[in-house]
Amino acid sequence: MNTNYIKSFVTLFWLVYVLNFFVPWFASGRTIIFWAGNVMAIAHLFEFLIKRKPLHEAGESGVDSFVQTMLYGFLYWQPLLKKAVG
Repeated sequence: MNTNYIKSFVTLFWLVYVLNFFVPWFASGRTIIFWAGNVMAIAHLFEFLIKRKPLHEAGESGVDSFVQTMLYGFLYWQPLLKKAVG
């Protein structure tokens, strides 16, 4: 499965999340974006903590793995781990 399209939407979401701090959006949308981004960031942090060792064993650098996992979550690490196993 090609994840590039999904990664594009996720990147767009993170861009809107960051812009949300500087650009006045409508109030209810601002709150939804804020909380959705916070939940995603926490989920991705836990993903990184759980998958850190397998990613290191697959030859990925720690900083790159952290940044990519924080941005894309399983869209980043799942294909790498499947490729390393198979």
